Amino acid sequence: MFKINKKTEYALISLRHILHKEEGRLTSAKEITETYGTPFDATSRVLQVLASKSWLISEQGAHGGYKLAKGLQELSMKELCEIIEGKQAIVKCLKVGKDVKCDLQSTCNLIQPLSNLNNMLVGFLEEVKVWDLIKEKPSLSEQRMNFNKETSL
Repeated sequence: MFKINKKTEYALISLRHILHKEEGRLTSAKEITETYGTPFDATSRVLQVLASKSWLISEQGAHGGYKLAKGLQELSMKELCEIIEGKQAIVKCLKVGKDVKCDLQSTCNLIQPLSNLNNMLVGFLEEVKVWDLIKEKPSLSEQRMNFNKETSL
C-alpha cells in the first residue's frame, strides 16, 4: 500500500517543530534530532533540501538554524514528497523518466488501471496541504515528552 518515506516523515516532524517555535526563532537539526530521536544525517539533509527549495531559510553560524520561509498552506503533500523523494509512482513501471524494465510489461493487463489509481492518488496528495496535517500544536503528552527530554539533558 502507499507508504510515506521515512525522510518525508522527518520533514513533517521538522516542519511541525519549526512551525510551533516562537516566530523568528531558529531551529537546528540537532535540536530536532534530540527532541524526536530522528537520525541526525537524514534530518539534516531533509532540512537542507527544504532550504534549497525555498521552504526554509537557513542561517549559518554557531547560533544558526532554520526557520520557515513560506506559509505551509501553499505546500501540498505531493510537492513535499517530490521534494524529498523525487517523482513517485505506486508501481515501478509508472515512474516517469525512469528506465524501468518489467518482465511483465508486454503482457500486463494492469498498466492502465494502476495508472488511473496512481493519478487519483497524486490528485489527492495535491489537495492535502502540509499545513492541514501539522497545524495543531503538539498534544500535552508530546509536550511532556519533549520537556522530559530537555530536562534530562
